[in-house]
Formats: sequence, structure tokens, C-alpha cells
Amino acid sequence: MPGLRHLLLMGIVLGCVPLASFAQRQLVQVPPPSGKVLVRHLIAAPGDFIELCTAIKSGRAVDWEFDAQTPVTFNTHFHGEGRVKYPESMSAMSSAKGRLVPGGDHEYCWMWSNPTTAPVTIRVQLTP
Repeated sequence: MPGLRHLLLMGIVLGCVPLASFAQRQLVQVPPPSGKVLVRHLIAAPGDFIELCTAIKSGRAVDWEFDAQTPVTFNTHFHGEGRVKYPESMSAMSSAKGRLVPGGDHEYCWMWSNPTTAPVTIRVQLTP
């Protein structure tokens, strides 16, 4: 059984943990869409973001679309040559669609930022 000193020390340590650590950003990893439509329902926490990522080979086009309950900030991006590159970037959108044609083999991500104080449900569809 922990002693009073142990409990006091644990209370001090837990009191120093920043509250932001309890609201982690979300990364949803999915397999590359090949031959069938991929549909996911995601929830972006208030004031946070969520992203859906998958590896796509060069020249393999992916059609994408999303619908959100409320307007969100949206982008598609990939990491290459030591920096992040953004093929698409939009603000205050509740729905959009497009076509991603990769110029290289990368992991591509679709990311939504929720500027509101309530969770936002997002339906995303990727079609090879």
C-alpha cells in the first residue's frame, strides 16, 4: 500500500502533466485503395485536427471526396525532400472533391482541422 509521501509525489507529478496531452491529434492509417472504394467516418475533436494517410505509388490516381457536418480547414499533403508539400489546401469547406495524381511514391495524407468548440464528423471516400 503506498504511503502518504508516495501519494503526495504522484499528485505533484500528475499535476504537472499538461492538459493538452490528454487531447492527442489523430492519425488514421489505411491501406492504399486498390480496386475498391474506401470509405471512413472520422471525428475531428474541437480545436484539433484529424488526418487520413496512405501510401500511393507514382502515377496511381486517387479520386477523393469528403463531407463534414460544419466547415473545416482541409488539405492534402505529403512529406518529401525534407519538407511538407501541399497539392490541395482549402479553408471553411464542408465538402469538396478532387483527384490526386502522385508525382512520386509517398505517403499522402488528407487532413481536416476543426476550428469549432464541438466535434465534427467527416465522411471521406477514396476511389482508385
